[in-house]
Amino acid sequence: MPLLVVGNFRERAFEAGAWNNVLTTAGYPETSKLPKSYRNPPATAAAPPTVSEKRPPANTPAAARPATSDLPPATGNAPPGFRF
Repeated sequence: MPLLVVGNFRERAFEAGAWNNVLTTAGYPETSKLPKSYRNPPATAAAPPTVSEKRPPANTPAAARPATSDLPPATGNAPPGFRF
């Protein structure tokens, strides 16, 4: 269910006129004020990946991927051969 909260105004369902009224009342412009040539910058990671998070691409052949033997074996009542 759509929900729009702007300040003390709360619209619980989508109705274009009501949403436009709330946004106009809050001071949002009715049309974009950005130049026509504006493009959002490319996305960047919030934090750089750590060494343990780096993985080969999915299309890398299995022979080129690192072995999973460095992973610890499952504990508890995990079935035989189960690994994380």
